[in-house]
Amino acid sequence: MIAVQGALGISTSSQMVIVFAQTLTIAGLGGFVGTLGGVAGLQVLNVGATIFGSVSQIAAFHPALLAYGPGVAFAIGVLATPYPAWIAARTDQLEVLS
Repeated sequence: MIAVQGALGISTSSQMVIVFAQTLTIAGLGGFVGTLGGVAGLQVLNVGATIFGSVSQIAAFHPALLAYGPGVAFAIGVLATPYPAWIAARTDQLEVLS
């Protein structure tokens, strides 16, 4: 994709912005989906404990986790983004296209 963008005349700085945007979007969405999956897993765990055991609740959920999960994923994305952006800036478009 980086080579195609270079062949289309997109500047290196614009390519880096695209890489940043893609990485942060994927990290944020992954954090959100992962948090929702964690909430669903906690509910399933607690329902299973109620049905099959004598405990009504094994795991508790705090509403702050809805912001904490995507926030941590986004922060990890911010920390991880410079490397792919650096690779995008150093990639020789002609070498990749051939």
